[in-house]
Amino acid sequence: MNGGAPVQNKNINQEQDGGILLHEKRLTVRYFMLSFAIGFLLLSVSAMLVVLFIPPQMEIGEAQMNTADGLSYLPSNQEALNLLLVVEPGGEEERVYALLRFDPARGQVPVAVLPAGTLFGAAGRLATLESAYDYAGIRRAAAQIGEALGISIDRYLQLKAQDAAELVDQLGGVLYRVKKRMIFESPGAQTVLEPGPRQLSGSLFGEVLAYSFPGGALERSSMLGSLIASLINEHSDLLLTAEADTVFQSLVNRANTNISALDYQQRKAAARFMARLSPDGAFSVTLSGSGENTYGTFSLSEECCRQLATIFSPLPERL
Repeated sequence: MNGGAPVQNKNINQEQDGGILLHEKRLTVRYFMLSFAIGFLLLSVSAMLVVLFIPPQMEIGEAQMNTADGLSYLPSNQEALNLLLVVEPGGEEERVYALLRFDPARGQVPVAVLPAGTLFGAAGRLATLESAYDYAGIRRAAAQIGEALGISIDRYLQLKAQDAAELVDQLGGVLYRVKKRMIFESPGAQTVLEPGPRQLSGSLFGEVLAYSFPGGALERSSMLGSLIASLINEHSDLLLTAEADTVFQSLVNRANTNISALDYQQRKAAARFMARLSPDGAFSVTLSGSGENTYGTFSLSEECCRQLATIFSPLPERL
């Protein structure tokens, strides 16, 4: 009988050891489940904070966007493009000379409407923008602006006022903030635009382009620059739809331009990026200078020339 006692004690010890191991395993499982629950809770809270505090426009990322081929798009100076837009009036009105820059790197489209009498060139060989255009056409006018400001004018687009009006109607008009009372006279009719936001049809858009502003060249530059910028901003979301290709085709078919389908395709992702990120990226550049009423000429100030050169030049690369 004494010989059986150690066996019984051994069994008891084994049961105790097994119980301890089982208890430890249960504790391990509990700690794992607790850690998992805490981690999941923290992850859920982080996700809620992202949804609550990141603005909707940041959903695609502030500096990149996925393109159709699955790659990420980053804006660069390579897609930037300077354009000279000239709108030909239907009568004796002054032409519209607008310098625009498609600038994805900055996320903006500056619009500078230059007076027709703007003088460019070296001393003793000054010529107005209008005379350069009359003498050798839009290419010469673009070259004269580029040489004077030290920038490149990459493309040009020449459009008749009637075609511009039809294009505005195709887009559905434009909301324009009238600053001063405007009166348009036509045979047997008078149209009055009171100050405030006004929805312009294509024909009224053309009337504003041809309007003789009482404040002279600088007021005309500011008002028409704002009008063109408003048109771009209001319809920038069109770039996110399938209609963008149709509108582009309609524009180039109406115009005399060296903008190609390849130019459009190469900048399509950049244009969509800008439309999502900064739908109000177009703005009017304020000019400064002095005019000569006798000859109808206008001289940009040196500060204004430097400002235009900066705005219409590539964004400096980061080191």
